[in-house]
Amino acid sequence: MKKTMFVVGGLFCLVFAFTGAPAKADSVNFSDQTGPTTFVAASGPQTITEGLATFTGGVILTNELGTGNAFSVYATCSPAFCNQSYTLLNPITISFSAPVSNVTLIVTNDEPATYSFTDNLGNAASATTNVLALPFPLVDFGLVDSGITSATIVSSSSSWDFAIEGLTYTPAVVVTPEPSALLLLVTGLLALAFFARRKSPRMVLC
Repeated sequence: MKKTMFVVGGLFCLVFAFTGAPAKADSVNFSDQTGPTTFVAASGPQTITEGLATFTGGVILTNELGTGNAFSVYATCSPAFCNQSYTLLNPITISFSAPVSNVTLIVTNDEPATYSFTDNLGNAASATTNVLALPFPLVDFGLVDSGITSATIVSSSSSWDFAIEGLTYTPAVVVTPEPSALLLLVTGLLALAFFARRKSPRMVLC
C-alpha cells in the first residue's frame, strides 16, 4: 500500500509540474496611442502592434471630431467620404503573432451599416447599426474559436467610416515550468526511480 501511494505521489508531481495555469485575456484599447482628430490631418495609413495583435488598413485618431467619443481609435474611411489624400482599407485586418481564442472586437461607426467580423478559420459574426446618436454607438463582435491567427472587420457601406475602439483575446496556454514546478518534477522522477530500484532483482553472489 505504501509503495502504491509512493508511486501515485510521484506521478501527481509529474502531472502537476506540466499543467499550465489558465490563460488570462489580453485587451487593447489604444490608450497608449495618440493621433489627430480628423483623417485629413493624419499623415497616412499606420500599422499598429499592441501585444500579440497587429492592425493594418487604418490610422490612429484621438478624440475624433464629430463623434462625441473621447478616446483613441484605429479608424478607416473612404477618401471620397472623409476627404483625406491617402487610401485606407475596408476591411481592417488584425493579425496575431501566436494563435488566440475568444476574440471580441468593439467598433464605433459614423453611419448606419452592417459590419462583419471574420477569422481565418471561416467563422464570422455580424451586426447592423441603424440609429446615429452622439456619442456614436459601440458595437461588440465575438468569435469564440481557438487557433485564430488573423481576422478582418468590414463595413457594408460604400463610405465605410468606422473605427476599432477595443479588442480582447485569450492567448494560447504555453506550459513553462517555474522553479516550484521544476522541484515537483524532480521529486516525481526521484520517487519513480526509487520505486523502480526497489523492485529490481538483486544479484546473489555465490
